Amino acid sequence: MPDTRPGIKFENGVCIGCIHYEKQKTTDWAMRRNELEKLCQKYRNSNDSNYDCAIAVSGGKDSHFQVYYMKEVMKMNPVLLTVENIDSTETGRKNLQNLEESFGCDVISHKLDRDILKKLTLHTFEKYGAPTWYIDSLIYAFPIKKTMEFFDQTLKDFKVKLSARLTKFPRFPINSELIFVANSSQSKLRSSCE
Repeated sequence: MPDTRPGIKFENGVCIGCIHYEKQKTTDWAMRRNELEKLCQKYRNSNDSNYDCAIAVSGGKDSHFQVYYMKEVMKMNPVLLTVENIDSTETGRKNLQNLEESFGCDVISHKLDRDILKKLTLHTFEKYGAPTWYIDSLIYAFPIKKTMEFFDQTLKDFKVKLSARLTKFPRFPINSELIFVANSSQSKLRSSCE
């Protein structure tokens, strides 16, 4: 693997992708499935929200497989969480609709605000050279925030660990206020992001 690919990392001259591929050969998949089954048993029908778990989806083939596996194989009732693109394609919309209809799952989408997107895209591009930072972080932050709301969990320790990990991102410092902006009102955005 050439070392010119952006974001590629190596350990002792071997790329991380190759290391993970080799690890799969020695993974005890039966044990991993048993661990997943135990987790599913623990949380199946365990709360009042009618959902057993939440799955972040884009509508692609990985999302379809994850939903299929959790719904049909593990017999869970997931809620599906997604962040809509500003200009979703017809195929993208149909893929999400297919997930909803094929598996009988509710899909909750976060619709991006064009004005906020424009301001944050410009801000993160000018300040950090990363114009897609807002969308990239929202794809992860929105499902986490919604999951905490649905399952009535504060997960304070998790939030602290997530914020600490993200603030160490090598390209630029991240304002943890922006991590959970997904459901914040526009007025909560700091003036430095306008």
